[in-house]
Amino acid sequence: MIKVTLKGDVVKEFPKGITAYEVAKEISMGLAKSACAVRINGENADLRTELCEDCALEILTFDDEYGRWAFRHTASHILAQAVKRLFPNAKLAIGPAVDDGFYYDFDIDVPFSREDLDNLEAEMKKIVKENLSIEKYEMTPTQFIDLKGLMGDKSDNIPGVPGIGEVTGIKLIKEFGSIENILDNIESIKGSTKKKIEENKSKIKNNINWKERGFD
Repeated sequence: MIKVTLKGDVVKEFPKGITAYEVAKEISMGLAKSACAVRINGENADLRTELCEDCALEILTFDDEYGRWAFRHTASHILAQAVKRLFPNAKLAIGPAVDDGFYYDFDIDVPFSREDLDNLEAEMKKIVKENLSIEKYEMTPTQFIDLKGLMGDKSDNIPGVPGIGEVTGIKLIKEFGSIENILDNIESIKGSTKKKIEENKSKIKNNINWKERGFD
């Protein structure tokens, strides 16, 4: 057994090797449902991290900066999956989380239209309903390079939430694009109101000459 110090300096014992996510479920299903990431001994970590020694554990939700980052990173992968389903020939570039959501670069032949983005949003919602699990594997750099060579767009080494069923409140906004690459700016705000999403859209829109890019 190991001792885990939780919020409020509460110390509980758990079996060695239990994951941080399993600890969250032991505390309450509500907390586990809201959990996006964890902080172990002051270091940000993935929810699937195994706890093998005494430690201090903080469960991070969307209210925490790193929790938002992990959530948005997962949402970016849902977008990538939706794009590959609807546009199989699209090539994935980068899709990092940013302060107001996340963006993703795609190499495609024809720029996405507003209708395409609406269809992608609908496909993302379908994927979320599938509630696919996200598995974590640990490997050496060489093993990862070999795996990435085999899997291509499907491989990643960045933390995300354990399952995609909790990823909601996604809005796609076309920021800019060219014939070679399309950059979609996505707002991914968990549990937000429509007003909050619109506020974020307006903030992004004010920094974009949309008419030049084909969007009024």
